[in-house]
Order: sequence, then structure tokens, then C-alpha cells
Amino acid sequence: STTQRFMAHALARQDHAEATSVFSTSMAIFWGLGTTVFVVVVCIASSAEYWMPNKTEMIEFQIALTIAGLNLAMLFPFAIMQGALAANLRSDAATAGQFVGTFIRTALAIITIELGYGIIALAIGNLVASIAQRSILLLMMRRHVSEVRFKRAAVTKQAAKELFAFGKFVFLVNVGDAARYRLHNIIIAVIGGIAAVTHY
Repeated sequence: STTQRFMAHALARQDHAEATSVFSTSMAIFWGLGTTVFVVVVCIASSAEYWMPNKTEMIEFQIALTIAGLNLAMLFPFAIMQGALAANLRSDAATAGQFVGTFIRTALAIITIELGYGIIALAIGNLVASIAQRSILLLMMRRHVSEVRFKRAAVTKQAAKELFAFGKFVFLVNVGDAARYRLHNIIIAVIGGIAAVTHY
């Protein structure tokens, strides 16, 4: 995406200082976005008592949504690492983490269902799988893009302006896609109950 474009340009010229600036600035921006998303999710979960009549389902919904919100918030900064690997033509390294994450996620989902646990356990399993996947992503980046690291001093307004100028429309599209593919769980929980989320 945007970070990948700018980093690919810098790495092709062996300009590690610029690549570090782009990476660090992108990480700072996306950590901020991830934190904002998590706060919004927590606010939505806290407000469930006003629009969910079933108190038992409400508590399950609040816990599961908070865990899912944490997982989603973590996605933002780690997406930058995936972009950095792709910019260095090492998408295969990022794919390795995806394979491991998918395997763990599927295994934990099967175990959770077989043992009769509910949606909270599924949310925890999904979070565990995501942490494993992102840990591998971090290791792969340190191995294949070792010259690029997050440095607070490398976060600059100029880099932020360039990233926003190119990426603002891409960001809006990504937000729209996220809303389209993720909001249905909340809507189903409100209309059909928390148990219906798993079925649909």
C-alpha cells in the first residue's frame, strides 16, 4: 500500500535513512489509529447495556467484542511490517506467518467447539493465533529487513504529509472494507442474539 510504495522506492536506492523514516512515521500513525479503534470498540461494548436486553448475552458480547477490538487494534501497526517485507520483495516471509496463524486459529477453533466453549473462548483463540502470526512477522522483518527499525527520532512531519497525501484515499477504502466485513457481527448480535454470530 502507501508505506510499501515509499519504502520500496527508498530501499531500491539503498536509502535506509528514508526507509526508516517512512517505516517509523507509518508505525506511529498506525499505532495511533489502532489505539483509537480500540477505544471506540470499548465504548461500543460499554454501551451494550442500553441496547441489549439479555444481560447474560450482553456480558459475553462485551468481553468478546473487547478481545476482538484488541486484536483489530494490533492489526494496524503489524500491517506496516507486512508492507515493509513486501517492499523488500519478501512477501513469502509474511506468508509464513499467515500459514502458522491460520493453522493455530483453525486448531483452536475446533478444540474450542469440541469442548463446548462459547464465543469468548473463540475470541481468545483467535487472539492467540494472531499474536503467534504477528510474532513470526516481527522475526521475519528483523531477519530480512534488518536495516529498518522503528526510531522515534525518525518520525517526521514531512514523511507524515507525504504518506497522507498519497494514502488518504487508500485509507478510506480500507476503512470501508473493514466496516463492510466486520460490522455484520455486531448487527447480528444485536438482532439475533450473541449465539447467532457463530452460525452466521
